[in-house]
Amino acid sequence: MNNQNLLVVGVTGLPSAGKGLVSEVANDYNFKTIVMGDVIRNECKNRGLPINRENSNKVMMQLREEKGANAVALVTIEWIKRAIEEGSTNIMVDGIRSLHEISVFRENFPNFILIAVYAAPQVRLERAMSRKRMDDAFSREAFNKRDNIELGLGIGDAIARSDILILSGDSIEQMKIKIAQIIENFLNITKPVGVLNG
Repeated sequence: MNNQNLLVVGVTGLPSAGKGLVSEVANDYNFKTIVMGDVIRNECKNRGLPINRENSNKVMMQLREEKGANAVALVTIEWIKRAIEEGSTNIMVDGIRSLHEISVFRENFPNFILIAVYAAPQVRLERAMSRKRMDDAFSREAFNKRDNIELGLGIGDAIARSDILILSGDSIEQMKIKIAQIIENFLNITKPVGVLNG
């Protein structure tokens, strides 16, 4: 845990903002991605519940009620420790939702960096409707309800306290270039002038 080369980067943002794209680009730089939603989905399985948005929300709230506001973060840190034991030095944590969780990561990883991804509500709704992922909202009503749940957990505060804010209104390719530049800054990678300007 005291490894000076260890880099842990968190990602926060409302549903369908583009957090997954950050992880996708990070994978190209040998980051191990740990998705906090997978902690919830794993807990659904442990409790014998089908994995869907309703059960995920219910279990997420139950975990916080049973074990505290940082419950999901504490399990995620155990997953990070396992990844470190397996040799990972660059780790991306997708899905941070509150100041409580940020505090836990900063306590365990002093060099922790938090990225927030923001996209306008209409953009996020269109993405959710088009990609039809199992846990996405398929109507404006469901979309607004999910946003309200996330905001109630404190995700707005997490976004406000981020170290870096990415505005996710560009094309996917433009977004990837922005994200790559940010990651290269973390890793102190230098490239010839003009390579990322296209």
